[in-house]
Amino acid sequence: MIAAEQQRLEKEREYHQVEISYRQLQYLLDRLNSYMTQATLITGFAFTAFSAEALKDLPYDTSPIRSYFFCFFCALSMSLAICTVQMASHISIRAEKLAMKSSVTNAVAALRIRMRTVFWFHALALLSLFGSAVCLQLAMCHTEENCEGTGYMVAAIFATVCGVTAFIHINDRREFNRYESFDAVSPSASNSGATLSNALLAAPDSAGAPRPGTDDASRMM
Repeated sequence: MIAAEQQRLEKEREYHQVEISYRQLQYLLDRLNSYMTQATLITGFAFTAFSAEALKDLPYDTSPIRSYFFCFFCALSMSLAICTVQMASHISIRAEKLAMKSSVTNAVAALRIRMRTVFWFHALALLSLFGSAVCLQLAMCHTEENCEGTGYMVAAIFATVCGVTAFIHINDRREFNRYESFDAVSPSASNSGATLSNALLAAPDSAGAPRPGTDDASRMM
């Protein structure tokens, strides 16, 4: 009886481990699909900006450097976006094949190693698309007086928004790391009826102030 129970527990443990690995694999594949969708949109935007009419109207005589940089960034953005789609599609196919032929754990490990490369190709494609927009704005300033300030304003807005977004991302990352430090339901918490949500409501936010609803939650308890 004891040996049979141990075998049953071992099989259940292996089953749960495979289920967790499968969920991780599905999560990474969904991220790759998201990168492919976004890279496809970037390719369309870059192709539209890199049209024949835009190339014909560029001021190669009065602003050759800015015109060439616009072409460079457009070509770079389009190339990186296409490479992102190709890599993400290829990695997804190979990971699914590896999961079927070898193991789900090996597929998850292989995906994790290559996800960073796909991410950086995608990020560089976005930055190149922005660079082409700024260069186009600055290159076309030969038709109007004192319009270079508009191009610099676009660059300043982009830098400001990226800085605020990076700050929010870092703050959210710290918050989620703090959430992971809580047990979903610990034995002592389950006896008292406290849960992770109650603990998070009681904890102060990043500014040190109590979170909204803390008093109401404490009264309900």
